[in-house]
Amino acid sequence: LYVDKQRLKDNMSLSHGTLMSSHVLLALVDKGLSREDAYKIVQRVSHSLKQGQNLQSALQKDAECKRYLTAADLKKIFSGQKHIQSIEKRFKGLKKEMRF
Repeated sequence: LYVDKQRLKDNMSLSHGTLMSSHVLLALVDKGLSREDAYKIVQRVSHSLKQGQNLQSALQKDAECKRYLTAADLKKIFSGQKHIQSIEKRFKGLKKEMRF
């Protein structure tokens, strides 16, 4: 089985970044916010997106989010690397299980 990383990233980008909202929430919690406060930020910004607008750029402009997450933090979150690593790990486990 072959995973086309670029195609995976292209498909993930169709969500305009909302696919990464749970990762943003967890990063905000890691920075000390309560889960409820982190959720409020992510939800507020997500619901304010206009058609074609990207969640990452909206969060980078949001004053409250910028207090906790830098542009570099957001870039790392939105890179999709965690998703890719998770998929690779699952396929490696599957190969091992199937003895390929």
